[in-house]
Amino acid sequence: MEQQMTNFIGLSAVLTGFAAATIAPSIDPINVKEEYYAKFQAEMEITYSFRYSQTFKHVIHLQGVIKLKKRKIKRLEKPC
Repeated sequence: MEQQMTNFIGLSAVLTGFAAATIAPSIDPINVKEEYYAKFQAEMEITYSFRYSQTFKHVIHLQGVIKLKKRKIKRLEKPC
């Protein structure tokens, strides 16, 4: 469940433009992220909720791959 929440927060931040700290503040006496997540689950079927979580994992993976490729290209572009 914690990984799903992390994925939800991350992808919500990417899709909405709000900072992850806004969606899930570190000091949160009312646990607003749980409210957002509950609303999200109520609005979407469980299947879509799972796909949403998996999509975020895929986005993070692709970001890592792109960063590695950019570093490799920069190394190759350096004059000898």
